[in-house]
Amino acid sequence: MNSDITIENLLKKPYHVIDFIPMQIPKGSEGQFFDVEKHYLKNAKEIHNKFTDIILKLNCYYDLEFIVDDKSQINPKPNIIKKIIKSKKYILIRFDKALTTINKGDLYMTIYNPNSKNLKIPKDLATSNGLFLWKPKRI
Repeated sequence: MNSDITIENLLKKPYHVIDFIPMQIPKGSEGQFFDVEKHYLKNAKEIHNKFTDIILKLNCYYDLEFIVDDKSQINPKPNIIKKIIKSKKYILIRFDKALTTINKGDLYMTIYNPNSKNLKIPKDLATSNGLFLWKPKRI
């Protein structure tokens, strides 16, 4: 596990999101994003189960360091990973010089400091779960 890159530095790096929508909502959009988001938040468990599936499968390819409440675990067993993601906490997952965040109140995961190698697998896993991986544009 490469811990010479701090969490604070990783959070300042470029990022992508794994989301239930395929791209960023344009500024001034006439759609009803907030109503749709409220609808999905009522069923957030389904999306977070998809996040769990992505992380479990990602752990087949990379060592994963889970950081929750300033406590760290490297490669916990799958049942522990499921408990961590269901914990309703802010979760940091470090792998291959990248950082993934999951916040139980959000409908997306964020991957900071991705490169082409460590972005392909999460993208494929997101797609297989009916989710999308995209890079936000500055608004």
